[in-house]
Amino acid sequence: MFKVALSSIAVAAFAFAAPALATGPDGATTNGAVPDTGKPKPDQRYCVVFSVTGSILPHKVCKTRADWLAEGFDPLAK
Repeated sequence: MFKVALSSIAVAAFAFAAPALATGPDGATTNGAVPDTGKPKPDQRYCVVFSVTGSILPHKVCKTRADWLAEGFDPLAK
């Protein structure tokens, strides 16, 4: 009985400590994401999802930023 109670406490302690292990030194969660360096790669592709009138399926188009700018659309514009 003692082993069952001890293992239950250990599992519960790990379950509550797991989210704390996923945080960085400043307390921010990383979730395995690569930090943004601010400079996009020249061959990085940006995908835009369009809603086509008369269709329930979205249309997804992926191109480099240079290709989007050549068409007169900036995917990074807000």
